[in-house]
Amino acid sequence: KAPLHVSSADHCFGARKEEPRYRASRLRTVLDKAALMAGWDTPLGKNRGRGIAVHEQARSFFAAVVEVTLDNKGWFSVDRVIVAADTGFLAGRD
Repeated sequence: KAPLHVSSADHCFGARKEEPRYRASRLRTVLDKAALMAGWDTPLGKNRGRGIAVHEQARSFFAAVVEVTLDNKGWFSVDRVIVAADTGFLAGRD
């Protein structure tokens, strides 16, 4: 599992009405899902790397994994991007 420090999440979510641990749980879920879909535990080849980021917007949570390759001139190219999202519940659809 990708690391998550709950104290950092508590600090970020402190000003919100939603319970910080519930929000941290939703954040952790999308983080774990993105890492799983990307095969986070699978090593990449030479000159390849991956990074992961999370974002919260409008009570929705997103995690993205980006895989890159570095060429012999020091430039990198993006090989793939994997995104997991928790958009919450749809209400008032009509």
